[in-house]
Amino acid sequence: MFCTNCGNQIPDGAKFCTACGAPVEQPTPMSQSNQAEAVYEQAPVRAAAPVRASQQPNYQQPQQQQPQAYQVASQAVPAYTPTATKAKSATKWPVSTGVMGILHLLFYLVAQIPMYIYYDQMGIPSAMLSWSRIIYIIVAFAVPVLFFVHTKKIAILTAIPMIVVLIMEGISTFSNFRYMGSSDMVYSMLTFIPMLILTVLYVIQMLVRSRSAALPVIYLIFAIITIVLTFIINIRYFASYTSYMTYIAIAMLVFWFADLFAYVAYMIAMFSSRKK
Repeated sequence: MFCTNCGNQIPDGAKFCTACGAPVEQPTPMSQSNQAEAVYEQAPVRAAAPVRASQQPNYQQPQQQQPQAYQVASQAVPAYTPTATKAKSATKWPVSTGVMGILHLLFYLVAQIPMYIYYDQMGIPSAMLSWSRIIYIIVAFAVPVLFFVHTKKIAILTAIPMIVVLIMEGISTFSNFRYMGSSDMVYSMLTFIPMLILTVLYVIQMLVRSRSAALPVIYLIFAIITIVLTFIINIRYFASYTSYMTYIAIAMLVFWFADLFAYVAYMIAMFSSRKK
């Protein structure tokens, strides 16, 4: 450390010069910020190296964020899937089968009126409450219910009315053989055998669910044969001139229409039960 007045060297920390006695100014400590500025001023300035095009960062424009309300709405509304509606409708029977079933039920109930008049004039109105007639009425109600409420998942359930009617007709046919003549036996078998074939064809189709239209076409042919044979057999009741048989003839004709609608319902079910 040197004296600023005479230039002689003096020890560090002395307040007066030992040579001339002049007061010594103590240097003020430099703050860290001043030191940094001094270093920055003394440091040589270097030119920045040029940045190559390959080294330049790729600027990507940020994706515009959708408003939160829009995001919530898009998540809340499910996407429209037409296949779900199609799959749901594919498990249902066609509406036409249920409509045919209702017509079958209505005609069957109307046919009970002339039958009641016949039994009333015969003096046995209680015959209308026989167990077989009650079962037939229950079956007539079951046809539209099964096609309107039931699905195709267990298609064989729609065959229950056909099977019940077949059993009832078989009991009636074979139990009355000993009271029938040869012509009546022929007419009974011409009614029962096509009904048996139709029931077997329908049960097979409901179990197998074949893609082929062979079974439905065969069912259609036998249904037409059965309808024609039943109509021919019922015509013979109109040949009688007794008042009692007239009511039976009317009842049989209305029953024929009821069976016609039932055959159409099951025929539509046969074609719609095929696997796509």
